[in-house]
Amino acid sequence: MGLRPTQRRRFPLDLEALEQRLALTNSPLLTVPLDPSADRYGDQIVAIQAYQDSSRSAYSIFDTGATALTFSAHDQAVFANLGHPIPIKIPGGAHGQGYNGPITGDVSQPGTIMATGLGSTTVTLNPSGAPNFNPQFGAGSAAVPGAQAFVGTADGSPNLPTVTGTPILYGGTSGHPGPYAALVNMNGANLDFTGTVPGLRLSLPNLSFVDPATQLSAGQNTTQPITIPMVLVGPAYGTAPYGVTQAPSPVQNSVTVGMAGQSVAGRSFLFDTGAQVTVISTALAQALGLDLTHPTTVTSVTGANGSTQAPGFVLSTLDLPTADGQTIEFTNVPVSVLDVGAGIDGILGMNLWDHAVQMLYVQVGPGGPSLTVTFYTNPPPQPPGDSGNIDPVLGPLGGADHGNGLPGVNLYNGMISGTVYYDYNGNGSQDGGELGIPNQVVYLDMHGSGHFDLGDPSVITDPAGNYTFGWIAPGTYTVKQLPSPSLIVVSPASDAITVQVAANAGVTGVNFGDQPTQSGTVAGYVASLYGQILDRTPDQAGLNGWSQFLSQGGPAESVVQGIWMSTEHLNKEVAGIYQTILHRAADAGGLASWVHAIQQNGISLTDVKYGLFSSTEFQLDNGDNASFVLALYQDVLQRNPDAAGAATWIQNLSAGMNRSQAVKEFLSSDEYYLRNLDSLYVNVLHRQPDQAGERAWLQQLQQKLVTLDAVEQAFLSSYEFLNWSNRNGTGI
Repeated sequence: MGLRPTQRRRFPLDLEALEQRLALTNSPLLTVPLDPSADRYGDQIVAIQAYQDSSRSAYSIFDTGATALTFSAHDQAVFANLGHPIPIKIPGGAHGQGYNGPITGDVSQPGTIMATGLGSTTVTLNPSGAPNFNPQFGAGSAAVPGAQAFVGTADGSPNLPTVTGTPILYGGTSGHPGPYAALVNMNGANLDFTGTVPGLRLSLPNLSFVDPATQLSAGQNTTQPITIPMVLVGPAYGTAPYGVTQAPSPVQNSVTVGMAGQSVAGRSFLFDTGAQVTVISTALAQALGLDLTHPTTVTSVTGANGSTQAPGFVLSTLDLPTADGQTIEFTNVPVSVLDVGAGIDGILGMNLWDHAVQMLYVQVGPGGPSLTVTFYTNPPPQPPGDSGNIDPVLGPLGGADHGNGLPGVNLYNGMISGTVYYDYNGNGSQDGGELGIPNQVVYLDMHGSGHFDLGDPSVITDPAGNYTFGWIAPGTYTVKQLPSPSLIVVSPASDAITVQVAANAGVTGVNFGDQPTQSGTVAGYVASLYGQILDRTPDQAGLNGWSQFLSQGGPAESVVQGIWMSTEHLNKEVAGIYQTILHRAADAGGLASWVHAIQQNGISLTDVKYGLFSSTEFQLDNGDNASFVLALYQDVLQRNPDAAGAATWIQNLSAGMNRSQAVKEFLSSDEYYLRNLDSLYVNVLHRQPDQAGERAWLQQLQQKLVTLDAVEQAFLSSYEFLNWSNRNGTGI
């Protein structure tokens, strides 16, 4: 989460006064007096974040208040213009909460997300004054494999910036071992643009990712390291099958604030490196006796979904406990009044740390989450070139320069939870001896289709059968279970539960009672798979073996894949391709070779088609371009060519287009994909395709994320096909 003031003001430091401010007092406290003008806003921590490689890299904000990794709509558009957008898994499937309302975006495909600080980046100015950067993701960088990012969209989240949230700290690869702690040298990134702009040198915070066991030490003109303990709140680290990768954020839950002799203790403040301003809630402001109708200042605070006017005050004190039982006290603390989330009394913004030298934030470590800080005892003067208006230079860095920060994103904190259990007596309650059932899929029927669709949020029950949907938006939801083939939902009788989730609230006890299915149901499903894939009734050994596997909790996907990859099935499929393309029976050697390539090398049936279309035999059978194009239309698209289309292809081939390229374009065309998808919906699911579902599969095919083979296997593994087989028999 992050806050930024819309208007940037930078006040010159009063160096003589500051020299008196940051000294250890005779008491065991470290007192840090702030200047209500100069320290009204703090500097955010600029990083470089990339998806998979540096070709998809952009400036970001390192934000401990953000529970996700995000890429802005603008950066995604830039990547797309360069020909390599971040691949999307669930269009419109990401939902979050900005300070002024909800935001939506896309969920990326799983990928390695990397981050590094400005110190690992070479930055130069081009003739137009915009910075060019060359990031190096080496030592001091972080990498999180398999992460799914929140990708902003122009209509759903136009103001969402690129944010490096707390999931980055849980990463680790062989090249970048983790988990990580975040080390920030507050003036560690020294950018020298004097070759382009005389006298322009900038010092900005530099971020590096280090071992959580790293220790800070005092330096010349600094205090001793001071450690402030934290607790973690929010979603546990992980990725739901159709959701954004999330991780918790740090909170200090023993903050004391004071105003004019009145103090309030034991309050919970979010430690948020994405927030430039320190914030207190409306309730806390009222507890301190502040008159919200007559603020000292008014600040326009911008979040991921717009701006709001926040009244401002100057608190007398803000105290944080240290790990050794002492206290660090900030005085003359400028704050804004803003309600940012249930259970959060305020935000520890970056303006508190304006005079820090180093900050070490540990989220995952042996001593638990903590923030360790050293401060200047005599603050140095600002470096040359850092006192003017540098917005035109640093604006392209994401607007993250002194006093002009960016917001992050915080996911909704509504919740739905319950248990999936064995309801042997069918009475709708979990009685003694009725255990919870692990590894069951519970989902939110977002499309109202009555079955599990691509994009429906889902969770898996834990070993005790419990599940939780965390951080979801207020609204009405239909919760359903997707039982394994060996189970059937008996309570509720409708197999669906409708719940109303209020803002910042939870709904518990959303339970599903299951009973084991009759053996005939499982056997019927297996028989349906044999009929659909092998076009025959099952042999007794196969029927018994697969039925037993399912009854013992085995996944349907494994059964489908086992039958699909059988030599019997692949012989049938490849033989059919020979007849369609070469118009002859497959020779034994060719048939065995293609089947081996599918089973051992993982090629698809479409790859087999490409190989036969590109074969010398096919080329000789269709020697001239006209007959070649006619054959592609008839054998790939199953229709005669339209005159204009055929003429264009013949012209392109005559002008030098390679025939293999033409084959590839036919086999990856929308028409080819849609013809096959339509056939799968009708022949496997026995219905016409729904527009949203077919569009989602088409997009994944276009992006080479799935093959048609994989789509058919997914259909055959679906609850919808299981239900059809139970209603209609084997389908042979």
